[in-house]
Amino acid sequence: MRQPEAAVGLIVQRSEVLFIKRKARPDDPWSGDIAFPGGFLKEMESPAQAVIREIKEEVSLYFTEYDILAEMPLHYPISKQLPVHPFIIKSYSFDDALPGDEVDEIKIADIGDLVKDYDEKKGNIFRFGDWIIWGLTYRILNTYITRYYGNFDF
Repeated sequence: MRQPEAAVGLIVQRSEVLFIKRKARPDDPWSGDIAFPGGFLKEMESPAQAVIREIKEEVSLYFTEYDILAEMPLHYPISKQLPVHPFIIKSYSFDDALPGDEVDEIKIADIGDLVKDYDEKKGNIFRFGDWIIWGLTYRILNTYITRYYGNFDF
């Protein structure tokens, strides 16, 4: 049996990035957190196929592998040995984004509006209005901003 893996999508349009607020669920360790759309790979599914499927399920946006600009290095949640494949995906419009069953809310953030901060319980964070981006999502976003942001021609 294959080790569990996950894939997430940083859906970007120029300086904007799409975030979701996960619905509160007792079986979800990241319940209620701010995240990128994504989820676990199914058997015989590539990380790219998984992220495209999960984005469709969670935010009703349709992409193909041709829309993937880059696959970032693997990231791992601190609490679990779960490889997470982050993908940078070019969006042409956020207008059709709608929350799926596992999503409470969708927000589009401009990179310039994210405020780096520190929280006693969560560590390094980004603030976006009343949303706190922390943990794995913080680390993936920070990697995107420091290594990839500005490298794509929109």
